[in-house]
Amino acid sequence: MPEMRFQSIYSHGFCRVAAARHNVALAQPQKNADLILEILQKCHEQHVALAVFPELSLTGYSIDELFFQKTILDEALNALKKLITLSKKYNTVAIVGLPLLHGQTLYNCAAILHQGKLLGIVPKSHILSEGEFYEARYFASGKEISQQTILLWEEEYPFGTDLLFQAKDLPNLCFGLEICHDLWVPSAPGISLVNAGALLIANLSASPALVGRPKDRTLLCASYAQRLTAGYLYAASGWGESTNDLTWDGQLLICEAGNLLGVTSSPLPDAQTLLIRDIDLESLRAKRLKTNYFKQIPSETTQKAFRRISFKLKPKFKDIGFKRPFSAFPFHFLKEDENDRALETLNLQAAALAKRLIASHAQKMVIGISGGLDSALALLVCCRAAEILNWPYNQIVGCSLRGYGTSKTSEMLGLSLMNNLHISIHEIDIRPICQTVFKSLEHPASELPLTSFYTQDLDKRIFDLTFENVQAGIRTDLLFRLAGKENAIVVGTGDLSELALGWCTYGVGDQMAHYNVNAGLPKTLIQQLVNIFSQNDIFHRYNDETKHILKQIAERPISPELLPAQNEDCPQQTEISTGPYCIQDFILWHVLKHASSPERIFFLLEKNWGESCLNAENLDTNQPKFSKKVLLKCLEIFGKRFFNFSQFKRTAMPNGPKILPDIGLSPRGDWRAPSDLNCDIWQTQINEIKKIFHIS
Repeated sequence: MPEMRFQSIYSHGFCRVAAARHNVALAQPQKNADLILEILQKCHEQHVALAVFPELSLTGYSIDELFFQKTILDEALNALKKLITLSKKYNTVAIVGLPLLHGQTLYNCAAILHQGKLLGIVPKSHILSEGEFYEARYFASGKEISQQTILLWEEEYPFGTDLLFQAKDLPNLCFGLEICHDLWVPSAPGISLVNAGALLIANLSASPALVGRPKDRTLLCASYAQRLTAGYLYAASGWGESTNDLTWDGQLLICEAGNLLGVTSSPLPDAQTLLIRDIDLESLRAKRLKTNYFKQIPSETTQKAFRRISFKLKPKFKDIGFKRPFSAFPFHFLKEDENDRALETLNLQAAALAKRLIASHAQKMVIGISGGLDSALALLVCCRAAEILNWPYNQIVGCSLRGYGTSKTSEMLGLSLMNNLHISIHEIDIRPICQTVFKSLEHPASELPLTSFYTQDLDKRIFDLTFENVQAGIRTDLLFRLAGKENAIVVGTGDLSELALGWCTYGVGDQMAHYNVNAGLPKTLIQQLVNIFSQNDIFHRYNDETKHILKQIAERPISPELLPAQNEDCPQQTEISTGPYCIQDFILWHVLKHASSPERIFFLLEKNWGESCLNAENLDTNQPKFSKKVLLKCLEIFGKRFFNFSQFKRTAMPNGPKILPDIGLSPRGDWRAPSDLNCDIWQTQINEIKKIFHIS
């Protein structure tokens, strides 16, 4: 694949769409056609694949009895012909609204046109005749129309509510239509369209402006798109419609499943007329693959045969930028509700732990406290579980297990946190026990001093994997023995990111616990949670000192502290081996959530973490940027560790609660995989990317 093609959103499952409106010229179809063409030109220039305009956009919605006038109907048809002819120079598929006579009946219709062709016409299914609406006075329902054509300009065109539109050269671009009130009814047409394969639904609307109505529509569209696992485009009439009895707000809205990608509404003449976003069709397809419903489509769908109207989109396979809100930290909670979400997370973890404590008849909790992120959060969970069970905090036994790489700062932070929370504290220096094991193994580390020391030279004969695993194993062994002595359970602290990368010692090591409260949370989210809890009172024994300790913990480098450090300020750093957790969590999200390929993930990494980041408007100014070479190295590390190396550790992982939707690595839940995989296919794609960008 050439570099230019690789940089296109269309190469990675995205599609640029638009919800558009113009200031309506009532009962002036030709003028409306000209206004639509102006917006269509903008869509073409910005490489939009699909644009939807409002209901009856060629005439205006509010012309009432004029819908019966032959002059209006003929002129609307002429305006449509003009649009079709002049659309030859545009790549954008345009959806416009007009009244059309079919036989002896008038229908409220949507016309779909592309590059000089009329692809089809869809009539409105649900005609509204209540309150301020009198549509049934003018229009008939097209709900039962299928397998029909309409004669226009001596040509037959597909006509009916059984039409799906499919791009030949963009397989995921398959869309269907709803018109205004079709969205609001219990048996909305979109349900059948989605069951038949549509990934996008476009709605041409003319909903009047009422107090609170924009919010109602937004919630409705987002929840509807969530249920359908689809993209949803909504365009409503605005300025220019008659204000005899109503006002119009011209709401434009784009949703992707339950996510609102963009919304705007205003009754004013200078309101925004074009909303453009890049919708992720590939993620929608991936989600449907995992959803049982789409494997068992209801029989009523199969009773209605949908016609697929194919067209060739001819998108521009080049770098056209990226138009969508996107998070470089996909696991992070949104700023506006992060406190509520953080407390919700803590309560879920604590409730799960409390239930396990009751079921196991345990009297205490034993937890290893290192002064790091994971154990700090797990300790807060233990405190919350104690409150749920009305236990005093001294039934939590926190263990400080000093090893060869333990820094004074980390040890001090861990002890200070335990002291401030008034839990029971047990301090053990594991180095003498390790030395005994090293001697039994005839390992050269048996000659190391038992006092703290720093070294600039980590001799691989001494400071090898055995040196690290013996410490991890003895720590876990001591926790389990202490739990047996205290009639307690060992609360695990390892997180989702470590499970994904296999960054844990198997068996009698930090991979094992009686119950792991952090197993469903990735490192970047744990860091956010600890930061949030360092700024909020969550326990009755919380004080400013506790918050200050948590803040310091959140700002410390991530480290297992198994190897001796060069100095106090430079402990062993996990991310030198694993790659930055911000990158690895980003990769993990897209593998678990969307089953994304290395090519697609690299494309997104470049947009969010690359040196020439195109998503700069979403960036924290302090966010680091990485070269293509570093990002590809992270992808390689992830592929080898996640697919090749670490599944056997996940297969034997202890119980722990799932916390995040669609995210989990438990073999009893979201992730079942053989332990003897290889990642050759993953690596092959990475090698292809290296060739594209000439990276050795």
